[in-house]
Amino acid sequence: MSAQVTTNLPTAEARAFEHQVAGHGGVYSLANGMIAKPCCEMEYAFYEQSASFPEFQNFLPRFYGTLRLATPSEKAMLENTDDAETIIQNPTDVPNPEQVCICIEDVSHGFRKPSILDIKLGTRLYDDDATPEKRARMIAKAEGTTSASLGVRVCGLKVFDRDTKAYTVYPREFGRKLKDDTLFDAICKFFPPTLDRKYRLSIIEGFLEEMNEYLSVVEKSELRMYSASVLFIYEGDPLGESPVEKEKEEEDESDDEGGHSLDFRVIDFAHSRWSVGAGPDEQYLFGLRNTMKLFSDLRDTVATE
Repeated sequence: MSAQVTTNLPTAEARAFEHQVAGHGGVYSLANGMIAKPCCEMEYAFYEQSASFPEFQNFLPRFYGTLRLATPSEKAMLENTDDAETIIQNPTDVPNPEQVCICIEDVSHGFRKPSILDIKLGTRLYDDDATPEKRARMIAKAEGTTSASLGVRVCGLKVFDRDTKAYTVYPREFGRKLKDDTLFDAICKFFPPTLDRKYRLSIIEGFLEEMNEYLSVVEKSELRMYSASVLFIYEGDPLGESPVEKEKEEEDESDDEGGHSLDFRVIDFAHSRWSVGAGPDEQYLFGLRNTMKLFSDLRDTVATE
């Protein structure tokens, strides 16, 4: 790993990330629209190597490097340093991997009331180095959900309701219990009827455009992505929206409810790697295409309301 920035987490500037809808805990929200997320060596390497593939990297959260939790002695040193300088470790002084965090863009930053959907793609949930026991466990998990049949599983769903001014958060078990014939209904919940039909339609079409562009990139990318997710975010309170500028996003035309904002990113790479010469990842593409079909069907449904 590269030089590690030591910081004392959590601090007054680091707090539990409020918009995490899936995955493991321990994610912290930092200043300036960043989050610190515990990671393994493979995820760190994937972010680093993706810099060589700019078309693909465009769909990742911005990667700022790594940091780790301060040891007790370093914490004391930080507390006793008048100017609170950051301690930079020697690049060869690699901390306990369990303490290492990647520092990445908080893609929900700037949204007033983000509605968020996390979908895990692919029919295979284990990496090549998984033990036989873990392989069997992951195969059983996939076969017990929509992962094996469709390559799509809802991992997290958080929807803002404009009428009640409150969030509905669906637990992890919600996605695990979905079947092939109920998955579409779950996607519908991401776009509640309390939102104006024209607004819903524009958001759905925006996501389809993003996925179509992403599909064209992944179809020619030689990588393997197991248990990775795609993240959908849109402004759940468009009338009160505070627009944000993001390099990845193009400006959208305003509709009757005011401007709208959305973001689509690829996340969670603990079991992902670049595999030059291996060709595209068909099991992952299978899930992506099925996700696009779900959104396309939803667009047609909303258009005829």
